[in-house]
Amino acid sequence: MKKKGKVLFITPVLPDANGGGREKRAHQWMTLLSEENTVELFLISPHPAAGGKAEKLVLRYRKWQRWVEWGKALLSFVVRPVKGAFVLFWMPLRPEHKEFLQRRFQDKTYDKILAFRLYTSDFALYVQQLTQTRLLELDLDDIESSTFEKIARVLFEGGRYKEAFQRYMSAVQFKLMEQERLPQCKRIYICSREDQRLVNERFPGAEVQVFPNRMFGVIQPLPKSTANKKVLFVGSLNHYPNEEAVTWFVQQVLRPLRRNDPDWVFQVVGYEASEQLQSFLRREKGVQFLGAIPSLEAAYAEAGMVVAPLHAGGGTKLKVIEAMWYGRPVIATSESVYGLELVPEVHYLPAETAEEHMQQCVKLATSPALYHRLVAQAGALVQEKFSYGAHAAPQIWVADKKTNTA
Repeated sequence: MKKKGKVLFITPVLPDANGGGREKRAHQWMTLLSEENTVELFLISPHPAAGGKAEKLVLRYRKWQRWVEWGKALLSFVVRPVKGAFVLFWMPLRPEHKEFLQRRFQDKTYDKILAFRLYTSDFALYVQQLTQTRLLELDLDDIESSTFEKIARVLFEGGRYKEAFQRYMSAVQFKLMEQERLPQCKRIYICSREDQRLVNERFPGAEVQVFPNRMFGVIQPLPKSTANKKVLFVGSLNHYPNEEAVTWFVQQVLRPLRRNDPDWVFQVVGYEASEQLQSFLRREKGVQFLGAIPSLEAAYAEAGMVVAPLHAGGGTKLKVIEAMWYGRPVIATSESVYGLELVPEVHYLPAETAEEHMQQCVKLATSPALYHRLVAQAGALVQEKFSYGAHAAPQIWVADKKTNTA
């Protein structure tokens, strides 16, 4: 019997197949790595309550320290990377963290360390040094510097200048971190071929593997809803690109649709919406704001279609895969399907402008044949490329195992 390897998985979130995007991806990693390895999970979080009783390193900082770290980040505009500079609300590796890691990892040995997300990489590099681990791999998921640049642009266009500046500063710092840390990792994982090409262009010597975002289990297509004109949006509403997309859809698409036909309804599902967004959605006619709900299946069961009108973001959007998973046709912008390699008019209906969104909504609501064709073709693709578990397509799972458990 082949001896199992020992892998340390350093992550900012607990793996959860039913959680958000990061939690789902972490679960996919744990599932894959555990097939041929003994996996030890180590959680790092700025939130003391994160992970419940799971062992973790909590990144504590006082308010004055935040301003000091922002000052360091500002210096990165004009000088080389400032060691230990701050990235949004993630604290860099500090002496007290090193002491904790020394106690935690003394006398430990691993065959491989996998750091999940760029901002855990300085901790992973230090643990690699402590444990003399030969292999250090990094899962970027997406390119953080590019993602934050896009979010900064949308915030600026929305008049939220302070937040736009913060995101832009973080984009600069992430770019410096990428330059410093990616060359130190044996292998880098990214969620799409498009991002793989970008990383290869920036770092020609890096070994970059595509590790797509996927859903766990077997797809669960729901029966067609009788509410043909109920449009659903699902997303974390504390993430500005989602907030902007929802607001834009209500103002630019839903209102004109309802002027022609008041039967149109827009249902919004997501946690941590701001008071301002909640107030806006609850005042708006034709909007059903559900907030956070225990199960998404009921919302998808009622919906006639799903929209993803994002204008910024990063990586591949699990909200698109999830909608197809539940058997709902999707109308999406190019940003929303970035990296998924979907074919427009085959797997989803493309729309960029308000007029295009309205046209696609009406088309889906009035054409059962189109509805069923999109659902069938998207469902087949999701089952083949974007699902994992015991049933997963062998050629995909085996290919991953060859590159990811080496």
